[in-house]
Amino acid sequence: MGTVKQNLGKRVKKARMAVTFAAIVKRNRLNQPTVVRLPATKGTHNEVIIGRSGNLMTTECRKDIGRGFDYCKGQVQTVCYHAMAAIIVVAAEAGYDVRFTANKEDAINLTNLGGKFFEIRPSHKRYDPATAVFAVVFSKGEK
Repeated sequence: MGTVKQNLGKRVKKARMAVTFAAIVKRNRLNQPTVVRLPATKGTHNEVIIGRSGNLMTTECRKDIGRGFDYCKGQVQTVCYHAMAAIIVVAAEAGYDVRFTANKEDAINLTNLGGKFFEIRPSHKRYDPATAVFAVVFSKGEK
């Protein structure tokens, strides 16, 4: 098992802690959240842009560097915890809880409990599909 997959539990824990400080800052014409802001170090912040097409969610995490934005280093190989926090925030607003898994089979098995499956990946071209993160969303109170 690779380091990226081993760190999923740590990223989920950090994401759940970061949710407290997250804010939706932009919505599309259907009033769906598209950009979530999270605090970062030294008084800066990260912005996560979320896209969705069917069962695929893409995330672009950008770190405020004071004179613009740069890509989040945590998003180079896989989905960073900022992006996971943004997904939790967006799902919670719609009345859902989220469970993350490191493999598709576990996510599909969770759908047998009533959840809906999503593959989550960074929007950049360097993304390695072997480092995918999967999410299953459940109506609050379900699971």
